Amino acid sequence: MIQWAFVLYNHYYMHYEDKGQLAISYSSYYFMGAFCGIYYHTFKEWITVTWTNLLSKKVLLWIPLWTLWIASSFGDVNLWYQTRVNDFSANALIYECYWFFHTFTSPLILLQISIFLYQKLNTRLINTIINLGVASFGVYIIHAAILFYYFRLPVSYTPAAYYLYIAIGYAFTLLFSWGIVALAQKYIKGSWILFGSKPKISPYI
Repeated sequence: MIQWAFVLYNHYYMHYEDKGQLAISYSSYYFMGAFCGIYYHTFKEWITVTWTNLLSKKVLLWIPLWTLWIASSFGDVNLWYQTRVNDFSANALIYECYWFFHTFTSPLILLQISIFLYQKLNTRLINTIINLGVASFGVYIIHAAILFYYFRLPVSYTPAAYYLYIAIGYAFTLLFSWGIVALAQKYIKGSWILFGSKPKISPYI
């Protein structure tokens, strides 16, 4: 409600163009993250894919969730494809609506997939991903600063060069942010103030 109140106010009255840089534009995601974290064990029971759960009322949550995610993801991608390739234009709120449902449902889908992968993947790979999870808040905090400087590098805007530029930027930003946070958590006592505290109980397997 807070996020969409801002979206509608901005659309009809304020007309602030770069609202993606305002934290209020993501308030629903922050609250969803807090909710899932506080009630994680109960939440996990509802989204874990097991044969028992497939035959329970929990499927009543999965079906609309996956349906909404698939529909909004396809709609969001197709809308932007038509906009950029065929010079199509729609009301800004339609873009906002598709983007919201696409991005709001994606973390829930990814959490469900991650629990499944946790049960199937190699232990070393799982522990590496858990390590990234432990550092993820810090990565989120500092990645924008790294991207700020990376996107100031000159680049040729041919399609192949642009794709490579984006791919390298993604890998570099992730690994560099991860490295900074991991080193800070290991060697700097007060790093939790900036990058969040580490789990009290070791999450590794």
